[in-house]
Amino acid sequence: MQEAINAAKINDTVVLLRDTYANVTIAQEKNITLDLNGYVLNGGTVAKTPTIANNGTLTVIDSSTAQTGTIKRDDQTKTGYYVIDNQGIMTIKQAIVVNNSGAPDSSSGSSLIRNGGKKTESVLTIENGTFTQNNFIVIKNDDYGTLTINGGTFYSANSYAVENWCHATLNSGVLNGSLFVGAYNAEYGMGETVFTGNTVLKGRIRMYTHGNTHLAPQLSVTGGTLDIEALMIDNVAYCDLSISGGTFSNYFNPTFLATGYGVISTANGYEIESGYIAQTATDSAFGKAYKTLTE
Repeated sequence: MQEAINAAKINDTVVLLRDTYANVTIAQEKNITLDLNGYVLNGGTVAKTPTIANNGTLTVIDSSTAQTGTIKRDDQTKTGYYVIDNQGIMTIKQAIVVNNSGAPDSSSGSSLIRNGGKKTESVLTIENGTFTQNNFIVIKNDDYGTLTINGGTFYSANSYAVENWCHATLNSGVLNGSLFVGAYNAEYGMGETVFTGNTVLKGRIRMYTHGNTHLAPQLSVTGGTLDIEALMIDNVAYCDLSISGGTFSNYFNPTFLATGYGVISTANGYEIESGYIAQTATDSAFGKAYKTLTE
């Protein structure tokens, strides 16, 4: 497998021809496509070695009719390692990515996919696929990472479907797990997250400021559906949360509505609309009431 990748020229496609145990690296100068072709690329349990380490430009596809192409590791302990570690430019157009790293209480483990984290500009775009790791983080967008999710389904029963420390735009897809937005160091990025489009979140939202840095993680909700059970903010004084769109089907806190936006109750939940101003009366459902602007 590694020999085929090493031999591939710019824009070549490496096609999986059978289920394969391998841990492969895409060099910085490479620009190739990996076609899973319905088979499994398995990194086993090799210590501190991802199944795919990408330092170049890599596109992952699955040309099979059944779309069963899989990238995985066989971890069954709380340590394990990343299945994919992207330190370059990577696009996943279709793949099943799965591992079982992490403890049931999510106290430790390795993310299913890491983007960035090594002081290199790393770009990860996910178009479609299924990504599962129930006891730890599914997608960790680390320092210097830019993440765009345009589709796919993400599963983490006990942890974060997406943990963002840098720049993330969630345009579509279903997140079955919590969303984490963190601010650690201004040099690395400020946990700037945009939740928009057709994205669905089924979990919690946590906004975290590291230590005494007084940096504000940023979350802008402009669309999508949020079926959240809780909004956890470590430090409200250092939190940049703005809501100007979307539908909240369960929990909703109107404190963070953007100026000029209000909330109405519909059959689908609490929908955000523009053209509203705060009113002094109390609404039992939201703690505040809103009325439409006259002009």
